Amino acid sequence: MNRYFFIFMIFFCNYNYSNNFDADYFTTNSLDQNIMVEGIVNVITGNLNIQENDLIVEGKEPIIFSRSYMNVTSMTDGTSNIFGSNQIQKDEYQKGGWSFLKYCKAYISFDQYIGQRLDIFDKNGNILKYDFNYKKQESVENGNSEYLELRDFYSSGLSNCASGIISGRNNFHNHKVRMQGPKELYFEDADGTLRYYSRTKKNGAYSLKSEKLPNGNLILYSYDDFENLIEIKTTNPIGNKIYASLQINHKYPKQTEETNGRFDFNVVSADKKISYNFSKHNRKIKHKQKEDYLFFLLENINFNYGDEKINYYKDYKKTNPLLDEYIFKTSKNKKYKVKYYLEGSKNQDDIGRNVTLDSEDKRIQKVSSLWGQVGEDDTLYMTHKFYYDQIGEFNISGGVTRVIDIDNNETVYKYDKKFRKNEIIK
Repeated sequence: MNRYFFIFMIFFCNYNYSNNFDADYFTTNSLDQNIMVEGIVNVITGNLNIQENDLIVEGKEPIIFSRSYMNVTSMTDGTSNIFGSNQIQKDEYQKGGWSFLKYCKAYISFDQYIGQRLDIFDKNGNILKYDFNYKKQESVENGNSEYLELRDFYSSGLSNCASGIISGRNNFHNHKVRMQGPKELYFEDADGTLRYYSRTKKNGAYSLKSEKLPNGNLILYSYDDFENLIEIKTTNPIGNKIYASLQINHKYPKQTEETNGRFDFNVVSADKKISYNFSKHNRKIKHKQKEDYLFFLLENINFNYGDEKINYYKDYKKTNPLLDEYIFKTSKNKKYKVKYYLEGSKNQDDIGRNVTLDSEDKRIQKVSSLWGQVGEDDTLYMTHKFYYDQIGEFNISGGVTRVIDIDNNETVYKYDKKFRKNEIIK
């Protein structure tokens, strides 16, 4: 049976605090999909999540190149120093919500909760954090092999419900991580896949070099001199027969002061080419004042058959760029428009009265309403309205979200402090 190799592009938000960052992402990627309205709005976190498969490279071991989006909800002070503890997190924030190939890098990181740790991503985009205490650090530095433990503080809310199959083969707690000396790393997936990472610099990031699938076939990854991924190919078990391949060309492979943050790239297979183009954006602070910090937003994608333009809310004060309208190519061109709770008076309560939100309101930048096509024409109607009656805080308190659909039907979602669904009332 052919296996499809998925390259997920998933953005993680809320970088100011690691627990919020994790909560947004494992809630979307690993929990019961009943918490996702129309498959794209998370009722627990209020995040918009989109995934699109842009390129399929056919073969005995195919490759699917996908991109994903999650709206940026964290507020910043215009500096890049307050974000997450590794470069992937900073890059994802700077891209305004889009990211890809997260699992191709692993980082030694540090935070206030557990000290030094290893950050690694699974194929669904969940960040897994492993304890890398001083004793194991010293052992690894001496060239020894050490298994790391998944930290319960971050992982106790993770589940495998999103896959639709409850099995030990997709249980996060069955993954294993082994460090072999200071420059090599092995990730043993619960499904039997073995990933091999290495790094050239002692304190640098680990890069994924190969995967051995349960059927014995290989996925091989190649990098340029700046550790940018430039090729992926699938092969037979001994690597002498290529089943599928794609190339990634970076317009600005070397990050300098002049090119820092420029992410333009294209993906090429034997018969297709896709170009991803990013543009600069400064968040507005006041009427005529903008931050120095630059976002680079994915606004144009060039396909063989035409171009895709992506629109954002850009002109609201103290608001990060948020996706506005979006057309799903893979869902018969289904179109959605998204509105958000924003600072100021441009909000409404459940009986239509204007409501003013200050900058400290926890609803800021969460999805307030979803608009979609109802009939055969292109007219967009408000299909869902979201009310965050009680906003939970990960590991501290649960919460309650109400959703009212186009027919005025109300659904109440209750969840616990681990952001796990407790009850759905209709």
